[in-house]
Amino acid sequence: MKFLKQQLKSLIIILLIIFVINVFFLKAYSKSQYMNHLNYDIELLEDGKMRVTETWDIYINRTNTIFRNITIKDSYTDITNVSVIDLDTGKNLTQIYEEMYHVTRDCFYALNIESDVFEIAWGTGMEESSGNKRYQITYEVNNVINSYNDCQEWYWQLLEEGKNAIPVRKVTGTITLPSNVQNMDNLRVWGHGQINGNIEKVNTNTVKFEIKNLQPKAMLELRIVTLDKMFNVIENKTNDYNKLNSIINEETNWANQTNLNAQGPKIFIIVFFIIYIFFIIKLVIKIIRYIKVDIKENSGVTLKEIKYYRDIPREKDSTPNEAVYLYNFNKRTLDNKKVQAEMISSTILDLVLKKIIALSSEKDKIYVKILVEKPENLKPDELEVFFLLKHAGEGKERFEIKDLNKFAKRHYQEYSDSINKLVNSARNSLYNLKLIDKKQESLYATLENKLSNISYTIKVYEFFIIFLLVTYIPPINSALANNIGVGMQNNLLGILIIMLPLAILNCIKWSLQSRKGMSKKIAVLTQEGADEKEKWKALARYMLDYSLIEEKGVLDLVLWEKYLVYATAFGISDKVIEELKAKYPQVFIKEEWEKEDIIQKYPVMHFVINPENEAIYTPISYIGSSVKTAYSTSIRQISIHNRSSGYGGGGGFSSGGGRWRRRRPEWAEDK
Repeated sequence: MKFLKQQLKSLIIILLIIFVINVFFLKAYSKSQYMNHLNYDIELLEDGKMRVTETWDIYINRTNTIFRNITIKDSYTDITNVSVIDLDTGKNLTQIYEEMYHVTRDCFYALNIESDVFEIAWGTGMEESSGNKRYQITYEVNNVINSYNDCQEWYWQLLEEGKNAIPVRKVTGTITLPSNVQNMDNLRVWGHGQINGNIEKVNTNTVKFEIKNLQPKAMLELRIVTLDKMFNVIENKTNDYNKLNSIINEETNWANQTNLNAQGPKIFIIVFFIIYIFFIIKLVIKIIRYIKVDIKENSGVTLKEIKYYRDIPREKDSTPNEAVYLYNFNKRTLDNKKVQAEMISSTILDLVLKKIIALSSEKDKIYVKILVEKPENLKPDELEVFFLLKHAGEGKERFEIKDLNKFAKRHYQEYSDSINKLVNSARNSLYNLKLIDKKQESLYATLENKLSNISYTIKVYEFFIIFLLVTYIPPINSALANNIGVGMQNNLLGILIIMLPLAILNCIKWSLQSRKGMSKKIAVLTQEGADEKEKWKALARYMLDYSLIEEKGVLDLVLWEKYLVYATAFGISDKVIEELKAKYPQVFIKEEWEKEDIIQKYPVMHFVINPENEAIYTPISYIGSSVKTAYSTSIRQISIHNRSSGYGGGGGFSSGGGRWRRRRPEWAEDK
């Protein structure tokens, strides 16, 4: 019942939206017309005259007068014998001989309203109603044939480009010659206009043409050439030269240009279907992956719990940044803000251990000294920290650690980019070591960030299907045909059919995504990665509980220097130092650490345990605090500069107010 209520509510909302859209169209196009069918029956007579019968099946929406304009060239004589018949009633409309703005119902006029424009207009009597009407307009035009030494030509523009304001769903026509040509090769035919048109020779004296979905302002032009002389042409339409080859060359060039222009849409269709197939394949692959995950009982990775671990995992190859990343890993991409302080601080100590930089303290300040200008054998994440320090020092051999904050304030974007590169480098290293499965990580992120997209997809389809059905209502159909063009329903239906497989596959994909417990079956860490993470955790526990562990042995200061690097990486350096004090209090005797060889041999232990100024109680925390402040400064500066940077731009004018009225929906002008 709850589901039905939700669907009913959605349906009502969709109908309201469609209603508003249609009200807008109906208001904007309250007097719009469109043609269901326009048929031409053209007889070319032996005396060079043509008799045209136009049959209109037209939807009229509150319009009392319809106009048909024909442009007359100087070389043509008057249009004569005009008649208009209302095919629905069988009534011949009465001809009047003056132009009227609103023509009286069941009357028509056929006049030259300008020197080169002949107009046929008739009254519909439908100023307050709408509906389909059928009319037949007949007229004759003299001297429409041109004669040459090698051929005779009928070349006529039924619809002039830019002048036809009414869209037509279907245009058909038949042209009949006064006699038969000797063979089909003696009859040549061409059509110009929309490329979806078709013209063909039916027999030796009949030509037919058809165009579907003729858009407003489109041109329709026909050309028929006969090699047999069958027309009696007046003198000024007779030319004493050959024209056939010229006509064929002209039509060939136009056809080639049309074919060339048509390549664009063809290429677009090919590219579209390549992309379409690509997305289909991509969705199928994802669905198969989700099904494989769904049928699994667990992630396939076994967690091997270790209480204590004394060695440093991958001691010759690992970096503090990799340790930070794995130690804090929780299947999601790590937050840079959360880990950057531990990464930089621990790497600084590691660079001290490798004698690439040196740390010293004076009063309440800590200084960094660059010992190696171009260090070798460092991983990208370690190099990122080294160059960050070097840039912060601005070329000075020795500088204060707090200069990082000054650098972050002046070069905030560079500092932020450096942090991003640092974290990304550590992550990429773990990818390369196959400790993190990049594909599984992406899959997990997709499953964790799932959205309820199935209902949205269904609602979108509901909207378009209902919209499609509503467009068949005559007034709405008319308004949309004038605004968008005829054939809109077929285009929309085609789009819905084409997109249906994508929609179905997406619904299947989202359905699998939303299944409970799917993300738990994804192992982002490989078995090796999970094992190493547990070792780092166990190492941290070992350092934290060191004073409680009953084990005998000589204190290995070299090892404890490495421990302090990773204790800093895990954010437990202060607690580990307290553990070391409790186990080996003799290590913290100041006099012991004043010996020069001790300082050189154990630089990290000397810096951490025996600062020259006791004002700095916890030097590692001091470094960490400086690093955190610098990062916060860079983020704050980025935020400030993004807010303060404005933009300039120009507006435009739009027409306002005013009133207008359309005299008529002009049908066409011919040449």
